[in-house]
Amino acid sequence: MKSLAILLALPLLTGCGMRTLAYSEYETLLDCVTECVDATWDDVKDINVSGGQSGGGSNRAKAMEWSYKLPLSETEMANRVFKLRDLLVTRLEEAGAQFHGRGTTGNPDDLIGFDLDYSTAGEEGMIWARRVNHGNEYNSIYIVFHGVNTN
Repeated sequence: MKSLAILLALPLLTGCGMRTLAYSEYETLLDCVTECVDATWDDVKDINVSGGQSGGGSNRAKAMEWSYKLPLSETEMANRVFKLRDLLVTRLEEAGAQFHGRGTTGNPDDLIGFDLDYSTAGEEGMIWARRVNHGNEYNSIYIVFHGVNTN
């Protein structure tokens, strides 16, 4: 009887936004993306950070924006953008994501930005990132995530 109650409760939990991703410890892919952004920029991101999270008027849609103004050289920014893209691809694939689009701006030695379009059994979304040179000692990175629960 106990196992029957668990089987009946699982569909209810997924409808409330609680879903388990394949081979992953993340509750949602936003958690995965946030962890990757933090891992890439955490040592310098306290300089000038802005960000926000919204649902776009729906509990099925999640969005997050990060914007960092950092005292890093263009080379270091390019290296971190490349690192972020690699980390996102690896972690999202581990979480069960299938990529339908992988675009880049720049070249591997001087990556300016990227975009990733993905889907899983329960979500479709995109991640977009671009770095901007301000011509002084600071450079910026803009990162946008948007995911929609398809269950």
